[in-house]
Amino acid sequence: MIDTLINKARSFIYTTGLSPACVAAAHAALSLIQEDPGPRIHLQKLAQRLRDELRGLGFDTLRSESQIVPVLLGGADRALACAARLEAEGIYAPAIRPPTVHAGECRIRFSVTAEHTEGDIQKLLAAMANIPLPSPPLRRGRGFYE
Repeated sequence: MIDTLINKARSFIYTTGLSPACVAAAHAALSLIQEDPGPRIHLQKLAQRLRDELRGLGFDTLRSESQIVPVLLGGADRALACAARLEAEGIYAPAIRPPTVHAGECRIRFSVTAEHTEGDIQKLLAAMANIPLPSPPLRRGRGFYE
């Protein structure tokens, strides 16, 4: 019986398969999105404000058009320092560095959600205003965004 389950059960064969509970939760979330566009519109406005104001501060957001907003910083040391300064301000924004991205294309990545507020975005922007810009401006290689 055990051998049959191990060799035939989907949860063992397809380890990336979603559980029925995850599928039900995703289905419910999609239903909510279709019924009430308010949170989606709020999220889009917050993300657009963040992108616009970060660009206004001189940061490169890598042509982001979604609620995931990267800020290109260059070297791993700069990305780690930025992440540490933001963490000291109570903002979690992990440094993205090699091997996830090419050397010299390290970044911070913000994930805006519908639960964030205008105040959250303002706090983040105030913290980012104190982060030094890369100098000279970075030239990206042939990575994903080129």
